[in-house]
Amino acid sequence: MKTTFILLIIFVTSLIGCSQDKDEQPILVIDDNSIIENSRHMDQNKLQEHCFEVDLLAGQFHDAGNITVDIENGFLIVSYDAQGDWEIDATHLYVGDCEAIPVNKKGNPKIGHFPYSGSHPDGTTLVVYSIDLNDLSDCLCIAAHAEVSIDIPGTPYQGETAWGNGSSFGGGSWAMYFDFCLAQCQPTTPY
Repeated sequence: MKTTFILLIIFVTSLIGCSQDKDEQPILVIDDNSIIENSRHMDQNKLQEHCFEVDLLAGQFHDAGNITVDIENGFLIVSYDAQGDWEIDATHLYVGDCEAIPVNKKGNPKIGHFPYSGSHPDGTTLVVYSIDLNDLSDCLCIAAHAEVSIDIPGTPYQGETAWGNGSSFGGGSWAMYFDFCLAQCQPTTPY
């Protein structure tokens, strides 16, 4: 009887765990390259209006979501927000002096050398990086790279490279970055 009860609890728990809908997928908040929160209940209203936003382009032509930039409580907040059926598998982020972006001899970015990065669990649709404003100059470059995927029933699984829409690095790839000045954002609290 006890074994049957335990098996029933395991079965019900697994059903509940598998029944999450898209709106309840993990949200990862990353501070200085370490996860500080993994919550499905993050205040989405705080993230609705952003001071700066570009498209997250997958495979050069697919709109997979947005990259947003905000200033809050002395931090630059850079968010990867997948939309539709897209999910975020990994992220690589550079925020800093434009001349210091790590690139190879051809001018293509070395994403493995970007200072902020992470691999994310299945179902991740929002990844947020928080960077201390004291570590940044007034104007800078942001290169936001992601590995994204989409699984549409009846079609082959699709994994793509994605970049925050902006200027081309000029190398042999379609990698992009965008310029950003802190003055573009009105902080919610003084920085």
